Amino acid sequence: MRLQEVIPINPVASSLEELGALGGTGLYKIKPFKDWKGAPVWKEKIFTFRLCNAGEILDIASTVKSTSENERIIDTKIEVLSRALHLVNESPLISQEELTKYNENNKTEFSSQREWIAVYLKNLENVVLNRLYAIYEALEYKQIRQLQGVVQSGINGVNYPKALIPEGSLYLQYSLPEILTSDEIANNPDYLESFDIEEKEEKEVASVPEVEVEKPNTGDSFEERKQRREEEGS
Repeated sequence: MRLQEVIPINPVASSLEELGALGGTGLYKIKPFKDWKGAPVWKEKIFTFRLCNAGEILDIASTVKSTSENERIIDTKIEVLSRALHLVNESPLISQEELTKYNENNKTEFSSQREWIAVYLKNLENVVLNRLYAIYEALEYKQIRQLQGVVQSGINGVNYPKALIPEGSLYLQYSLPEILTSDEIANNPDYLESFDIEEKEEKEVASVPEVEVEKPNTGDSFEERKQRREEEGS
């Protein structure tokens, strides 16, 4: 018996490979501030996150370990987000060209985009930083749901296997949960404005042109022959 027949395949590792999470992290587009009615500037911003790998988390832990407890909490958030924030509204926070120009104009010496992003994050209001970090932490659970093949409802937080999604559910985009059930929609209509509904594109069905088919000549019908015999007999 061959060795590969003895060792069972790990289904979790297999799923991770399919998602590309072993060779590189996936990207998640989220509107973190969609429910902030009093923040129109932030409300519709789309942040593209990536999940840090184990090596990056280890580097972060090494970086912040010498700071005090209060500093460590803030520094961890900044270190994680400076790596995790990939794009904002489909554009990088700062490109390499913009970073070079920024250094020239401001007499600074930022050596990397991540270093600049860390300073950007330090200048955010604490409530904004906390929301971004809370979203990042929740994305780890979203990834687990993907691996398990389940979706989460947006208001009640119930997990459903994909094969058992309630009828009439709406799929969400730019959101941590994946669906809104019909019951949630009926009981909480005001919550709809806090979500972006995924627009399902209807597949176009190719129409088959009607073709006139010439009927084969099978001779006179029975009624026609009967009528002709009657006419001949008269």
